[in-house]
Amino acid sequence: MRRYLLMLCLLFALAATAHAQSNSLIADDPPYFCPNTASPHYQNAFPRYDVATRSLILVDGSTDETVRTLGPIENNVRIINWSPDCRYLSGAVGLIITSGEVEWLEGEDFVSWTGRATSWEETRRIAIWDAIAGQRIGTSPLNYGRYLFTIGGEAVLWSPDSTKAIIRGGCYSVFDSCVFERVRIDYIFTPSTGQFTRIEGLTGNFEENAGNFNQVFWEPGTNRIWSSGVSGIPVYDLNSGERVAYYTSGTPAYFAFSPDRTHLITYVPEANLRFPAFGSVRVYNLQTGEAQAVNVEGFAARLNADPNRHAVALSLDNRYLAAGYDAIRVWDLQNLPAAEAERLPIYRHGGPQALINELRFADNGVIETVSADGVQQWDLHTGVYIP
Repeated sequence: MRRYLLMLCLLFALAATAHAQSNSLIADDPPYFCPNTASPHYQNAFPRYDVATRSLILVDGSTDETVRTLGPIENNVRIINWSPDCRYLSGAVGLIITSGEVEWLEGEDFVSWTGRATSWEETRRIAIWDAIAGQRIGTSPLNYGRYLFTIGGEAVLWSPDSTKAIIRGGCYSVFDSCVFERVRIDYIFTPSTGQFTRIEGLTGNFEENAGNFNQVFWEPGTNRIWSSGVSGIPVYDLNSGERVAYYTSGTPAYFAFSPDRTHLITYVPEANLRFPAFGSVRVYNLQTGEAQAVNVEGFAARLNADPNRHAVALSLDNRYLAAGYDAIRVWDLQNLPAAEAERLPIYRHGGPQALINELRFADNGVIETVSADGVQQWDLHTGVYIP
């Protein structure tokens, strides 16, 4: 009996040690320098947790000396990314539990931010530091749920000029890519003021209000951001966080613009087990609001690994719509039948031997494809390969 109690105590001790280690501060990541070395605020420095002061510091990459202290850290820190201009640094702070590798996620670590939190203060939050001034300039409101850093995109999305950032919510649970089951509590952060503005919440119809930000477009010269969405493309005002426009598509929706930015293509790549609805393609005239849907026969265009590269495109005069998958299909938007079911492609070209990753119009009579076969061009009307 005494031996049994001794073994039981030993097991409890080991479990306690493992728990303490799982809650230890993250300090084993490789040095993370700002990738934009030509940016105005670039420093040859990387963030590191300093055990002695329990703070986040910047370390010189050549001398390993401390450049400056960014601020104290409570519980844990996991660096997310730098802003494009290398001035700001984002990270997640709070209690963190790493539950080990999940085989069906191809070896990725499952990270839970709320599994053992004992107070709201320990719940995962996003922090932003000014790496030049040496201070934390913002900590997001409570951002519930779980998040995988390497699957489904990063938690912080910066505008190209680094004046705004989208703070994405976490996930209820991990499934597939932690994309569609996210807790949609998203914020716009403004570094100059330290203000967090809630992006329009789930008011009214969930399908029409939920942007997932898997693809984003920061509209130049405006305070607007375009987002991929649950069943369409929402457009948000970066100052108020309100939705100012919405373009219906399907589930899940992605988008591409015409070369002259007067038309928008919304598309659902294809039907799949999770979203069995047929793929779809719609073309919107952004000046008139008119929408034209075509019959894609169950699948639209192959989704590229980069959501900002597309296998759908409009010709330079916006007359022809082309979609690429294992073949090239073309629609004449100026001569569509009245019934959507009858709006079938006017051309079906074999195209490359490989699946098409990207497609564009080189000019009005030439379609250019990108695939495993390389960059190739095809005659729009005949489908003949152009050497």
